[in-house]
Amino acid sequence: FPILFISGVFMPLSQLPYWLKPLALTSPLTYVVELLNFGVTGRSEFTTPLIPLLAGLLFLLASWLLTEATFRRRAYA
Repeated sequence: FPILFISGVFMPLSQLPYWLKPLALTSPLTYVVELLNFGVTGRSEFTTPLIPLLAGLLFLLASWLLTEATFRRRAYA
C-alpha cells in the first residue's frame, strides 16, 4: 500500500522528497505509471519514454527468471 504514494500515482516524482526518489525508482509501479502518464498526456518525468519501458522489461525478465528458478528447484516443471 505505501508503494502507491512513492510511485507517482498521487503526485509527480519531482515533488517527492529527495530521500524518497531513489526508493521510488526501485518500484516497478513507478515505471508503469510513467508510461501511462506519457500515453495520456504526452509528458513524462523521464527524458524519454524508453527509460520506463526498458525498466519495465528488466523487471519482467528478472521476475520471470526468479519464478523459473523457484519452480525448477521445487520440481514443479
